[in-house]
Amino acid sequence: MKPVVESILKKAEEAGFSDILEASERDVEKLCKDYCFDLKDLARRLRLNNHATRLLTAHLALDHTLSVFLSQQFVAHAAIDVDRWAFAQKVDLLYSLGLIDKGLLDALLQINKLRNKAAHKLNFKVSSKDVDAVIRHCRATDGEITGRLRFAEALLTTLLHLDGARSYDVYRQTMAFRAKLNARRVLAETAQGSD
Repeated sequence: MKPVVESILKKAEEAGFSDILEASERDVEKLCKDYCFDLKDLARRLRLNNHATRLLTAHLALDHTLSVFLSQQFVAHAAIDVDRWAFAQKVDLLYSLGLIDKGLLDALLQINKLRNKAAHKLNFKVSSKDVDAVIRHCRATDGEITGRLRFAEALLTTLLHLDGARSYDVYRQTMAFRAKLNARRVLAETAQGSD
């Protein structure tokens, strides 16, 4: 069993469920919706006036979320240290596994491209063209965004989309485990009934 599923089973027990099968799908969904970062603190830090600081802060949070997301794909004690991988490698692997869509892939790679410029040029300033590119990619990720979108909002929205994909995957893995558990229970009951 993957550690991420074990953590959800523990949360279910703490929530008063003696068995994950007692929890409704909605209960399981609630148990799986847990940000892997402090949303309020991050939103506060993204309100700073400096675009470069916003970019670097968002990139750190995105990189952390990518690492958590990838780690959740491995069994316990996997010998893979995703924290040492490059940002683009993490994004490409999640996309290749079908865990993020093309729009999110493009938005993440755009942010990474801009972050690399900021990290390797001493006097780099985020231009309005750079801001527009990030916002355009963010809008492509979520077609429901209407109205004016600021740089910090685009960065945060991209992060929330990534963490939403991660949370959905936790839910998917938990529900798959729950289905296996239910199948075992039905088989055991069927075997007892035929004796």
